[in-house]
Amino acid sequence: MPTQVVSSRGYAVVLGDVRVETAGADSALPERFFGDVRMRVTPTGSSAPVFAGIARESDVAAYLGGVGRTLSGSGSQRDVDVPGGEPAVPPETLDIWAAQSSGQGVQDALWTPQDGRWSAVVMNADGSRGVNADVQFGAELPWLGAAGFAVLVMSLLLLAGGVALIAVGVARASSRSH
Repeated sequence: MPTQVVSSRGYAVVLGDVRVETAGADSALPERFFGDVRMRVTPTGSSAPVFAGIARESDVAAYLGGVGRTLSGSGSQRDVDVPGGEPAVPPETLDIWAAQSSGQGVQDALWTPQDGRWSAVVMNADGSRGVNADVQFGAELPWLGAAGFAVLVMSLLLLAGGVALIAVGVARASSRSH
């Protein structure tokens, strides 16, 4: 999993706006394709407990409205610092999180994708200023085992066919030389 280094002199880092949309499709499609998504947060430069959470974008915007934070850029986009004050309450006291984890050391938040617009948030668990962490995202691919098995079976069938063709060729060449 690639690592993204995040930091904020404010109170939070907001990672992206992720849109999951299955309009017209089976609503369980994201879960069947991706399985669970893991957000792993490793605090750096501090021993303070860390918070990792994933919530609907609108809920994150409401919670962090007026709060000093960093909007993490992706690709060629730069991070954007948003001025503001401190959050009214620590993040783990809210019931907005579809996935969350907090505590000392490495934290893993496991999220099952659902329709909607989602944001990931990294904060100090107590809501204090100064966030520094390494963040990794990874997804389970439930279909990968079945696909690997299918490729193995196809390979064995092709191998058996190749061995049979070689055996037939050797037998014919052997019968011609007699």
